[in-house]
Amino acid sequence: MAYDIKKSGARIRQLRIQGGYTQEKLAGVLNIDRSLLSHIEAGKRGCSVLRLFQCIVGSACLG
Repeated sequence: MAYDIKKSGARIRQLRIQGGYTQEKLAGVLNIDRSLLSHIEAGKRGCSVLRLFQCIVGSACLG
């Protein structure tokens, strides 16, 4: 199975929005810059499996 950065980013964005959080808030929880989260959500930048897991868990924990 291939890693699709656009689909992964869209899912992270969806979870963040469902939880009612801003990029700033989620980026703070993940200890990353908001611009990095923006690029990940837009599918412009991939991330490691660990970072992807942190994004998903962080989004779920916020919601």
